[in-house]
Amino acid sequence: KKKKKKKKKKKKSPLSTPKVSDEPEGDINYKPDIQHIGGTQSGELSTFVVIKEKTQETFSVIYIFGILLVCLPYTIYLVFKSLFSSSGSDKIRNETFDLIKEDSRILRILGNDIIAKQVTQNVTFIDNSGQERLQMIYQIQGSKGNARVDVEMLKQDKEWIMQYCIVTTQYSVVSIVDNRSLFDRPLM
Repeated sequence: KKKKKKKKKKKKSPLSTPKVSDEPEGDINYKPDIQHIGGTQSGELSTFVVIKEKTQETFSVIYIFGILLVCLPYTIYLVFKSLFSSSGSDKIRNETFDLIKEDSRILRILGNDIIAKQVTQNVTFIDNSGQERLQMIYQIQGSKGNARVDVEMLKQDKEWIMQYCIVTTQYSVVSIVDNRSLFDRPLM
């Protein structure tokens, strides 16, 4: 008696490519069971969705306008304060940079084509004697090297007076303006 071997069908991977001889899967005669929602529920649902979307759009617009109304005036105020006030960092940087460009020692050390970079530090404070001071630090760059500029202003009679402007290069420290001895007062 010979035993017949049953051929085992290999399980197909869902990712395998079907062959032409493979039978199609599924029921050809299957009809989908589609249910429709009644007219009143459908209308109420679509109205709710429309109202929800409009509300979200309205809140988004209000949020954007609110941010603009708060941030834009403050930004304009800061720009005008910086540019047009007597203690604006850009104005002070420009005044001190003009003095630096005229100094022959700086031109010899850094070269003739000097540019001023952004202000890196700008601090206003009241010292121990009750006077308002402003300290500023910015960088300058020339063809021969870079330097750091330290400036301090003192407020007297509602006017800012330069106390010192010192340029520190890689090799030396150059004092452009130094009026510290005129303003020094003994500490109490």
